[in-house]
Amino acid sequence: MAFFNLRSSTALLATVLLIMLSSPSQAANIPLERRQDQCNPTNNSLNAHDCAVAFYQLNFQGKNKVLRGPGAVVSASGTCRVVVDCPGGVEVSAGRLLDKDGTNGFDQLQKLCTNQGQAGQLFVKGYCQIRTEKVQ
Repeated sequence: MAFFNLRSSTALLATVLLIMLSSPSQAANIPLERRQDQCNPTNNSLNAHDCAVAFYQLNFQGKNKVLRGPGAVVSASGTCRVVVDCPGGVEVSAGRLLDKDGTNGFDQLQKLCTNQGQAGQLFVKGYCQIRTEKVQ
């Protein structure tokens, strides 16, 4: 009888856990921040090489080349300013910002926007924005 009671309580616990884990969480009800990757054709006198130089002059540190800052981190060269901004402060690796294996990142921003002389912005994994803009 004790074996049967143990089994039924275990089954009841498993059922309750299954229901709890399969139900939508509260986080699913929070509206997501709208993020849009885009070029800015009105800001059209950027030099892609200047943007690349500005990107590589960002203060990446350590073996893993991590960029850190309490707010947006900015670097400029020639016609271009590169801005990296993450919620809660910047702490992101160069690899994530470049995102060579993904669809977003500085490499993609160069292909889509700055190679055509346009400023633009993309969002990378970790909700960080990388933006190019004309130096005023």
